[in-house]
Amino acid sequence: MNTYRKRTNGIAMFIVAIVVMTTALSGIVAAETASNHAKTQVLLYLVGSDLETEHGTGTGDLEEIAASYEIATLTENFNPSQLDIVVAFGGAKNPGWQGMKIATADQLMADKKTGKFGNGNYLYSDPDADMGLEQSLEKFLSVVKASRTADRTILILSDHGNSYDGIGIDDKTKNGLKMGDIDNALKTSGMTFDPVMFDACLMASVEVGKTVQPYTGLMLGSEEIQRGSYSYSNVIDPLVSNVNTDSRTVMKKVADSYIDSKGKPKAKTMSIIDETKMTAVRNSLDDLGAKLNTVAETEQGLHDLKSAYNDAVSLGVMDGSKPTSVDLISLLENVKKKRPELAADVDSTISIVRSAVIYERHNEYSPTVYGLSIASPDAMDLQKYNKYGEAVKVAPGWDAFFMKMVEVSQKSSSDTTSVTTTVAPQVPEGTATSRSDSTSELDKKMSTVSRPGFVSRGNGTYELSDPYGSASVYTAYYMINGSNALSIGTQPVTSGKNGLYYIPEWDGQWYYFPGNKVNSGTLWDQILSFFNGPAPKSQPFLVDMEFDDTTSGGYAEYNSWISIQDPNRISEATLVTYVNTSTNHPETIITPYVITRDGNALFGGDMEKFETGSRVTSYSYGFDLMTNTPHEYTLSQVVIGSDTAMTYAILPDGIYAAGIMAYNDNDNEVNTDQFRIITIRNGAIISSVIGPLTKTG
Repeated sequence: MNTYRKRTNGIAMFIVAIVVMTTALSGIVAAETASNHAKTQVLLYLVGSDLETEHGTGTGDLEEIAASYEIATLTENFNPSQLDIVVAFGGAKNPGWQGMKIATADQLMADKKTGKFGNGNYLYSDPDADMGLEQSLEKFLSVVKASRTADRTILILSDHGNSYDGIGIDDKTKNGLKMGDIDNALKTSGMTFDPVMFDACLMASVEVGKTVQPYTGLMLGSEEIQRGSYSYSNVIDPLVSNVNTDSRTVMKKVADSYIDSKGKPKAKTMSIIDETKMTAVRNSLDDLGAKLNTVAETEQGLHDLKSAYNDAVSLGVMDGSKPTSVDLISLLENVKKKRPELAADVDSTISIVRSAVIYERHNEYSPTVYGLSIASPDAMDLQKYNKYGEAVKVAPGWDAFFMKMVEVSQKSSSDTTSVTTTVAPQVPEGTATSRSDSTSELDKKMSTVSRPGFVSRGNGTYELSDPYGSASVYTAYYMINGSNALSIGTQPVTSGKNGLYYIPEWDGQWYYFPGNKVNSGTLWDQILSFFNGPAPKSQPFLVDMEFDDTTSGGYAEYNSWISIQDPNRISEATLVTYVNTSTNHPETIITPYVITRDGNALFGGDMEKFETGSRVTSYSYGFDLMTNTPHEYTLSQVVIGSDTAMTYAILPDGIYAAGIMAYNDNDNEVNTDQFRIITIRNGAIISSVIGPLTKTG
């Protein structure tokens, strides 16, 4: 009996102990939940992508966040319960970056001490998650919402970006978050944010602003290719000093630190958008778009408005110099110049757009921009436009007008890829043949292809016949390769006092990479050299230097279309060159872009130089000398050596030509029928004549 009593007493004591422990644990959880209410919460959705896989960019961001928070914990007056930092990271191929992890600042600090991120204990971890899917962003927000709350939540989305194309590419799946995905995830969360910040390229656009408007009053983003990540210490430090620091102050500090950071010349922009004004912006564009749509029903009006897009500041240039977006105020100012009868309507819209841009900065390597961009029709076609749906739509009146602009651009796109030639419209005697001679349904409906032309006035002089006053004129430089003329660049030119254009004098100098010390390259390169003989010790590399704009600091900006092959991947890229117009000294920046699974192109950061041993290929537009049929060409290819750098010098041995080219609102190009043709041998010009281009070799 005593034994039984002892046993029952022991069981009772065990049950009491379990109850006490359960109660104690419940108290800890309850207390933890209760204490997880902060004054300010910073949420970062960090898609690693190839930026982390190849360059460790995401790891650098996490190290900076962890270091800043660690310093904060040592600050005497810092209360960690008042500032909550939670990061979702993953989407790269590096160890620890597969799938998605959701980590607090304390967990990031623990990772930092081990020297590796992604291998610790977290709020949530799923090695199979795809950070390029809407569901992952939804999961991040739901996990945070279920475990911690705050008076104010700052949301930052970080990775590749491209305005209406979206943001973030999981490097394993190549899926990217489209703007509709972001809209759905934010809506599902039921949360609001103060502010939403995009640490990504080209996101300061009307289309992006429209998407996040229901969920925030403020947005931070860049109109341009973003050159590097945010300085996250500039997000955290002001909040450590005062957790109630207002969002405008935080964003201004981030913007200023980004613009003022030193480094190789590169265009930078950043702006703060008042999202409460986005409805007014869209309403004004709706009204203005309806008027522009009416103007575009006439031939002159259609040419004027497409020309306004051509002359606007272009942003996010990809292959073929096609921009993702244009600066909105730059576009509107050009519309006003072309159609002064709409000045009052345009000025009203400009005033509203300016009021929506609270703060804007750009550096001397950026053209003058004003803080908010809008989609360009040049990188669009009707199929793509319809596929984007709401992501690219602004307002009904503007959308109807924009679709007409897309039709014009689509028509020109079909021209430049044409391999057949049809009968061109009649032009005055002596006018050069157009490089874009195919016809489309748009021609039949509107007769929009009234191309400019050059009328010879003798002795190498030409008058420009420009029916709609929409053409821009350039000196165009070509490398002659057998029966093809391959473009190596353009630069603006003006007529003389008599209104005539002259075949240019030319000393054979242009911008190119003159040669580099080539390493043995990849194993495949070594095998090829075994059979083909050793590669030359010095390989010149030419790119197609298409003039884009003059920056606010007076630099001439050129874009070139290239691809880069290294052992891991092939990347498409735009080579951006800034030329000091006083000295002709060029500085280059390489801006890769990646293609998502569904075909969207997203930009992310840049490279200051080519990596030694990578194989770089440049591409060019040009035409067949016998038929004037336009084509795309591989211009040059080289294995990068240790001292590759662009210079302005006499070109490598070969035959080259310089002529006059007019570029009009339908993106058609027309050359004069005479060129300055030079032959270079052993680094010197041995002949220079004016005449028509003919097949060589």
